[in-house]
Amino acid sequence: MRPGGKLTAEVTAPPGSLVTLAAVDEGILQLVAQKTPDPFAFFYAKRQLQVETHDTFAMLLPEVPPLMGKALAGGGDGQEDLSAYVRTQSPAAKTVAFWSGPVSVGPSGKVQISFDIPEFQGQIRLMVGTALMASTTS
Repeated sequence: MRPGGKLTAEVTAPPGSLVTLAAVDEGILQLVAQKTPDPFAFFYAKRQLQVETHDTFAMLLPEVPPLMGKALAGGGDGQEDLSAYVRTQSPAAKTVAFWSGPVSVGPSGKVQISFDIPEFQGQIRLMVGTALMASTTS
């Protein structure tokens, strides 16, 4: 597939399911360290009970100072491996990020999805997700 052409992907899935296809420039995905989604890892992961509790103690006694006189600070994490991000500049290059939306799979179990790809520099990652009444795949 060359930039400036049509990208067509044929996806095989159970008849009656819904399919989505994303075609995204790897450069965009590197900006946020995006990994290809794995729904099995998410839905079948072992988790502890996730219960959040809150109190209104600070509202009842506003004169009580915060712990150690400071509010908790956050941020700054995630900058340990910036070497993976390559910065390139080209006025002619465009970014590529397409999503098909949900597409129904016919009785043949196959569906074709196409995108018109502009002139760009880089590589495209294709990510497919499917959903059938009682199951999800990637």
